Amino acid sequence: MKIIRVESWRVDMRLAEPYAIAYESVERAENLFVRLVTDGKLVGVGCAAPDPGVSGETVAAAATGLDEAA
Repeated sequence: MKIIRVESWRVDMRLAEPYAIAYESVERAENLFVRLVTDGKLVGVGCAAPDPGVSGETVAAAATGLDEAA
């Protein structure tokens, strides 16, 4: 079995209840959804919400990493 296609798309989701932390007020979560398609019947789906203040990564950087790896 091989991965034949990697798809990703960004979805910004408004939070039902915004929250505040030391350096910002957060009203939405930036998400990157991923779908891995194989040459068989299996399809994998995942989601990440990178935050530069927490993980040092952005959604754009994660998407670029996926594009480069594909």
